[in-house]
Amino acid sequence: MLEYFFLFISLIQSKNYAILFNGSSNYFNYRHNTNILLLYNLLLKNKYTSDEIILLTGEKIHEDMRNIDKDHIYLNDKMKIKKDKYCYEDATLQSLLNIINLNHNKLLDCDKNSNLLIYLCGHGNQEFLKIKYREAIYTDDFSRCINNLSQRVNKILVIVDTCHAFSFVPKNIPSNVFYMATSKMDEPSVSSNYSNKLGVYCVDNFMFHLHKLMLNFKMNLVDFCKLFTKEILKSTMLTKGNKNFFVGDFFTQKEKIPDESDILEL
Repeated sequence: MLEYFFLFISLIQSKNYAILFNGSSNYFNYRHNTNILLLYNLLLKNKYTSDEIILLTGEKIHEDMRNIDKDHIYLNDKMKIKKDKYCYEDATLQSLLNIINLNHNKLLDCDKNSNLLIYLCGHGNQEFLKIKYREAIYTDDFSRCINNLSQRVNKILVIVDTCHAFSFVPKNIPSNVFYMATSKMDEPSVSSNYSNKLGVYCVDNFMFHLHKLMLNFKMNLVDFCKLFTKEILKSTMLTKGNKNFFVGDFFTQKEKIPDESDILEL
């Protein structure tokens, strides 16, 4: 029985979840919807399932009547990928607050062994993220939610991919939280990926380069962020928080814990 116990303990690993949030609406914000879909696809390739990812958007922008090619997601005029069927949820202030308080059916099993990736994009300004046309979430309110969440899960990675992104990073961060911000407090987030065919910018620079990377899951997150230079992003990547996290803590799913019936007694 002792061997049984240690075998079971050795197989227990934290399970990962992802919250991908686009707060913007309107066809001209096409790039923000592309951001969350590229990250969604990347996570699926790395052992996540759709049941472990919550996808929220202010509007199904790729289905807009002004989009002349609804079967593909454009990265620029030379690059596009096949668009799958995605299960979106409406991006509202209340839905975001509910989710980061673990009030969602996909997060019922989220616990102290779970790691959580939170990706935020859309329009940001000093210390707030705009949500569609009439709502916003402010740094202090979001920070309080993250502080509470940090006591209920194992590790948290928050990626803020907006203009003035670092202004959304609080002064005090729990020891199990790490923030990535793709722009300084007084700096815009940039897209260099325009499509003349669609008449919009297609994807922001951070996600454009992230989706092309061959991820090294053993790389420290601080070193990982250094790959996104100002020359690449056209803005400044900044980080804050626990410096001992790794890419594999969040960007790939851990092996599932087997049922007791799957474990042979030695």
